[in-house]
Formats: sequence, C-alpha cells, structure tokens
Amino acid sequence: YLALGGAEASGISVRVWELENDNTLVALPGCNFEHGSVVKSVSWHPSGNYLGVVGGNGDGKFNARILEFKDNSLLELEKCRLDTKKNINCIAWSHDGEFIAGCGTTIAGGDEIRIYRFLEDVQEIGFIPNCGFNHGGVLYGVDWNHDDSRVVVCGDRGTGGYTVRAFDFSGTNS
Repeated sequence: YLALGGAEASGISVRVWELENDNTLVALPGCNFEHGSVVKSVSWHPSGNYLGVVGGNGDGKFNARILEFKDNSLLELEKCRLDTKKNINCIAWSHDGEFIAGCGTTIAGGDEIRIYRFLEDVQEIGFIPNCGFNHGGVLYGVDWNHDDSRVVVCGDRGTGGYTVRAFDFSGTNS
C-alpha cells in the first residue's frame, strides 16, 4: 500500500492506494482521512497497521495524528494525537515501531525534535522525558538510522543556511 497526503481535495487530505500488478495505482474505496487542511508528511508504521500523519488543523497550525489501517479503512486513534504549541513538519517511525519522532518549529518546551513511545497494546503515545533536542531552527525532515540509535534531521540552522544533524538516542535518552 501507498499513502499520500496533500492539499484538501473533495474533503480528503490522506488517501491509501494499492499498486496493481500492471503498476497502476488504485485508490482503496473508503480508505481516506480528512485531516482538516493540507497534509505535509505521512509515515507507515513498520507493521503496516498504523499511519502517522502531519497536517493542518485549519487554524494555521500543524499537528500529528496516528491512524489505524484496518479492514481497508483509516481510523484515528484518539489517544495518539501530538498536539503542540507550534508546528510539526515531519514524523518518522523507528524501524521497530516502538518510537515516533516529530520535528518542526519549537514543538514544545523549546525543542524542535521530540520522541514519543508508541504503546501499541493500549493505542497511546507518551513523550519520553529528556528526549527533546533543540536544533536551533526550523526542521523540515526527520528519519532514523538503520539501528534506531540516532535520529537524523534536516532544516534551517537559524543562523543562515541549512544543515543535517544526527542526535544519539538510547530509548530513554537519560
């Protein structure tokens, strides 16, 4: 499956597509989600059962939500919303699916990068204390390295120019 987000068209801002044998994409009927405004980022959980989505709230701010992909439909997990004081631009799941990183503009408490633990059994997320990183400027992209020991971000350094940085991550970051 392929998930795409973008500008709101007909009230739909995220849609799931299936790749057919002849390499054509077919939208799964009813498998869409209306986020409220433009969608900036989508990220599949490694299991394929969840989709992280960053999009506008309609009030000029951007947040992240986690949707469950079940029976060819997308359902929002109410306890899995990353509402913040500013904007999230991008999210990425760790390779084991236990963590999700979000980056953007002063996400909360002065951190531009925050990492959350995904508790799949109760379908909740929780911020990991001492696990926010201040990059010094707006971040546009985030990803994990191959063994989830580092979070890699790219963005504006705040002093002019763009940069890519990696932050060590231990699971607790204490």
